[in-house]
Amino acid sequence: MMTGNPRILDSSVRPHAAMTDEQLWARFTTIGCEASLAILHDRYFDPLHAWIRRCGVRDEARAADLFQDVWVRLTNNRDRFDPSKKWGTWAFHIAKNIAKNEGRRLKRRFVAPEADFRLKDDETAQVRSAVSTSLPEEMMRERQLEEKLASVVAELTPEQRTIFTLRFVEGRSNEEVSTLLGIPLSALKAKAKRVRLKVLTQMGDFLDGA
Repeated sequence: MMTGNPRILDSSVRPHAAMTDEQLWARFTTIGCEASLAILHDRYFDPLHAWIRRCGVRDEARAADLFQDVWVRLTNNRDRFDPSKKWGTWAFHIAKNIAKNEGRRLKRRFVAPEADFRLKDDETAQVRSAVSTSLPEEMMRERQLEEKLASVVAELTPEQRTIFTLRFVEGRSNEEVSTLLGIPLSALKAKAKRVRLKVLTQMGDFLDGA
């Protein structure tokens, strides 16, 4: 398993550098192309480290260890990737689960990203904390909010759930989500607005008291 960030790609890697993530993963899983894996490792070195820290892991050394755990999980489950989906979304999902498990291991209160949003005018402001300092009644309110949101999101269509997750949970821009899903930007903005309003409407009084 690679341990560093291969910023300088050697001659065996360069010919594949223009391939998509999905194409690179297909080469790795079908013919064991290590060059393809090296490119993916390089592309996602900084983003995955940042995502792990964003999910609540503050220690840099531990974040580096968990980054390697992500790659172990990815390679061990290489055949489980759905080629009709975006590889990056799959990788970030695995990284989030590993970071959450780390939070449980340390017996910390991890505020799930799905519960971390508050309505502010027409924008969604994300608020995260690796360790909760809430009073008991506030912690109970957080749990209720999380449970309610999970049930609302579960009722969305697969497309709506994906857009909500990418746009408002992972905090990606409209432009990035448009590219990831192959949806025209104008259509994506309209869909994102509709799903946000749908979720907020279903949440009802939970957000008013949050």
